[in-house]
Amino acid sequence: MKKFALLLALALLLTGCAQAIPNGTQAPTSSQQPTDSQAPTASQAPSTQPPATHPDPGTLPPLVPAAVSREDRVQAADFALRLTSAAAKKGENTLVSPMSVLFALAVTANGAAGETRQQMESVLGAPVDRLNGYLSGLRQAALESGALNIANAVWCETEELVPIRPDFETALRDWYGAELFRQPFTRATLEQINQWVKKQTDGQIEEILSDLPQETVMCLVNALSFDSEWVEPFREDQIGPADFTQADGTVKETDFLYGTESVYLENQLATGFRKDYAGGDFAFVALLPKEGVTPEEVLAGLDGESLQALLEGAEAADVHLSMPMFQVEGDYALKEILTAMGMPDAFEADTADFSHMSPMPLYIGQVVHKTSLTLTAMGTRAGAATAVMMDAAGALDPNGYKSVQLDRPFVYMIIHSETNLPVFIGILNAV
Repeated sequence: MKKFALLLALALLLTGCAQAIPNGTQAPTSSQQPTDSQAPTASQAPSTQPPATHPDPGTLPPLVPAAVSREDRVQAADFALRLTSAAAKKGENTLVSPMSVLFALAVTANGAAGETRQQMESVLGAPVDRLNGYLSGLRQAALESGALNIANAVWCETEELVPIRPDFETALRDWYGAELFRQPFTRATLEQINQWVKKQTDGQIEEILSDLPQETVMCLVNALSFDSEWVEPFREDQIGPADFTQADGTVKETDFLYGTESVYLENQLATGFRKDYAGGDFAFVALLPKEGVTPEEVLAGLDGESLQALLEGAEAADVHLSMPMFQVEGDYALKEILTAMGMPDAFEADTADFSHMSPMPLYIGQVVHKTSLTLTAMGTRAGAATAVMMDAAGALDPNGYKSVQLDRPFVYMIIHSETNLPVFIGILNAV
């Protein structure tokens, strides 16, 4: 299972990083080196000679861990590609973490029943029991790798207001190591959620939620952060300025990285390469569209099966590469995307069935997803967070439990108890 981390990280990086570069890119390949107008001057020209420690192309490491069923690999990759393709907008940077969304929705699916559960399992690509198994193994492998942190947590209104099924709480703890926080939903709760996400993403996602709607009574959150150096960082003489042609046709000069790798990828729409991170558990994959093809078309042309075939069919060859250093962010509301992907019932109060989660009628109000990635000469740092906001399907039944949160302007008094006469009356509009 430890090696399974490589597969989903590849899907994450492929669907996120490949789209993070605007379409229209024509980066140099082994047969297309930078032109004189694009390349650095002779004194700045980066070396593209392979380091002496480069692996022999004849010893290409396997891309696919044998211990995980191919069906699960295909379905997970298919979900990643469909999600990212749906989120992508032509000509704009896109960065999605399918892994973070998969974790957040899998946790939520443990509380679903009936048609709601079947739709979620169909979109996520596996029954909940199987998702629990391999995602639990992936989380453990990530912890062991040291490069990827995966954390889960659930905030829920008090037990008197929103009781939770014992089996759901057990699944949270045993499969996902999720922390459960029970407290009234106030501004302090919102701040706590955002601080937790900021900590778990190493400061890369500072705020996942801007508010907690009044109808929201539970929030299931996943956060992950990736931080790893390249197995062979780029040297100073492999960095130099060059022109990058953006999707709208404008040209911008930026710092490029130049080097040689030993894993070449190609299908009918694109050519690319793989570059390993230190430790060997993760790798960066880039795909350059062929002439006349856009990055969006490359992504749309892939599914779980063809992605597996592309990665499994990697060729051992010297690949001369250049790529820009870049930093990108993403911010998405996924309700409409996930509905279109095939799980509409979960988002409707009159059709959602989360009876395995709580006896209170609940539905998903929104799925919020934020990402950040920075690629440099030394390596890559990335973070993502996903929040599934569970709303009450009807009027809350407090069962005698009342809550008053003085978190906005209010009237106050000091009264004489015996006569109930006010001694002081005031309005607090500011503190």
